[in-house]
Order: sequence, then C-alpha cells, then structure tokens
Amino acid sequence: MAGSNTWLLDAETGGILAAIRCGFGCHAIITDDGRSLFIGQMDRILRSALTQDAEGHWSAAPPEIFTSGHAAWRMSWSPGTRSLAVTDDSGAWLYQENRDRPRHFPTPSAANPVAISPDARWLIAVPAIQQARRTSWLFDTTQPESAPARELPLPTLTYPVFSPDGRTLFTSSGGKLTASETGTWTPRWTVTFGEPQEPNLLAISGDGRVIANTLLPYGIQLRSASTGNLLTTLNHPDRRLIRWLALDHKATRLAANGSSHVIQLWDLNSLHHELANLGLDWEQ
Repeated sequence: MAGSNTWLLDAETGGILAAIRCGFGCHAIITDDGRSLFIGQMDRILRSALTQDAEGHWSAAPPEIFTSGHAAWRMSWSPGTRSLAVTDDSGAWLYQENRDRPRHFPTPSAANPVAISPDARWLIAVPAIQQARRTSWLFDTTQPESAPARELPLPTLTYPVFSPDGRTLFTSSGGKLTASETGTWTPRWTVTFGEPQEPNLLAISGDGRVIANTLLPYGIQLRSASTGNLLTTLNHPDRRLIRWLALDHKATRLAANGSSHVIQLWDLNSLHHELANLGLDWEQ
C-alpha cells in the first residue's frame, strides 16, 4: 500500500497488477486461495474478487462493500473456516460464512493487531498503541460473545501469529520470540534475539516450517518454527523501519515493506542454495 491506494503486485516480477483507491489508513489482506482481497478502511470493509486468466495474469475486480458501520484497523484470515477477524475502537469482530451477522467481542479499549486461529476458535486482540497496556485480550469464540476475555501477557505493538496447523501461537515482545501451545498457552521455546524493541512483526510460511521476525533497525531473522533456531539474518536495503512482512507457502520468497513504501522481495531459494554451497544449509 502507498498513499491512498492499495497496490496488487506480481510476486514473480514486482509488476503492478492493480491499484485500488482506498483512502487514508487502509489495510489489506488476501485470502489463502488468492481469490479475494479485503480492504479495511476507516468506516467500512471492501472486498475485491481476484481472477487469473488463461495466460496466468491476475486482475482485481472493482471493490464492493463487504460491510460498513465500523472501522477495520487490522484484519486476520482463518483459511480453515473462511473467517475474517477485524479490530476497531470497540474490540474485535468475527465474520464467518456460515453466519448471517458478525460476532462482536468487546474490549475495554481500542484494539489494533489481531490474530485468529485456523479453526477460528481463538481470537486475540492486541491493544492499540495509545493504550500502552502490557496484556492483550484472548477470546474463545465457542463461548457466548458476552463471556469475559482472558488476558495474555502480550503488550501493545505485539503482532501474534498462529501456525498454519493451529497448534502453536508465536509472539514477539521485549526482544524475545516465544512459541506457545495453543489452548494451554504454555511456552514450548523462547529465544532472545536482541534488545527490547517495537514493533515486533512476525510472518510464518504457509507450510509452518519457517518464521520471520523483525530486528531493529532494519533487519529480518529467519528461524526454524519448530525449534526457534536461527537460519539466517537479512537486512532491508531501504534501511528504514520495517512495517510489513510476509512469507510465501514454502518459504521460497520473503517480502518486506519499509517506511518509505519500498517493497523488497528476496528469493530465498537462491539464498538457500548459496548457503548450502558454503556448508551452511539451513535444513541442517
């Protein structure tokens, strides 16, 4: 995203496929099947259908209003249930295909980062930056919406991520990366990667094998998701604060966006082969 547009880019070439006007402060997310693009705005959510022609070229249809009446500060997609979790000033909203209306999970103050487990049972809403809280809200969506939230020790500016199989929750705060068992929230492993820093961005590959975490001022670490062992460290050439991070399904590509709206795309396959030739193959 840049300015007042959401840009849809080709991950192979970096070419612009579509530019969708969305206004200030928008946030976008693509579903796991690549067929829908959701765009959160200050007062509504838009949805655009994505299609691929016979030659493999992607395009985006003009966006339609998915819902209106509340903001969408951040969004999280649950591929297993095709559910969309959204946060705003009043808490978290959960949109599910098998329900006529969204479910609302209120929080005492504004929420921003959000994570929904693949089975859509667990929803985590992290306080907005203005709150300066040391805990986040955990909701069990199998319980009534009026059920009180449980608090997790996840401070403001933490961006939690569930593993694709839903068994592990990854969190990063205070210079530490932790993998916890979903449901019991018991830590499986914790690694210290640097000084306490904000924000703490995370991204996990679709196969669940590799997790990436930001390292101030402009570094990115790739780690084994099963052990936390460091695989390699990369630096964004933009040399500015990283605001967005993503890995593809098999950790063959890593994308990061700096504060100057420059998107860097790494070919991790090539990097992997270069390390292997040096006897540093991260599979070992």
